Amino acid sequence: MRGFFSFVRGAILGGAIGAAAGILLAPMSGEQLRQTIKDRTNYVIEEGRRAAEAKRLELEQEFAEMRRVRYE
Repeated sequence: MRGFFSFVRGAILGGAIGAAAGILLAPMSGEQLRQTIKDRTNYVIEEGRRAAEAKRLELEQEFAEMRRVRYE
């Protein structure tokens, strides 16, 4: 479990650093840059929500299995 959170934290940090480097090195107008930042931010937030939902479902299944085994 600890490894998973370390991975997610590293992936998010790496994505943020990569996005920042890409933004700083890419020649865009201010309007295009703002839209790109907004799009990437929304993408990261949505991916985070998907990952959280997947993990929640996984944990609920594990919990249900543990309860089932306990009461058998």
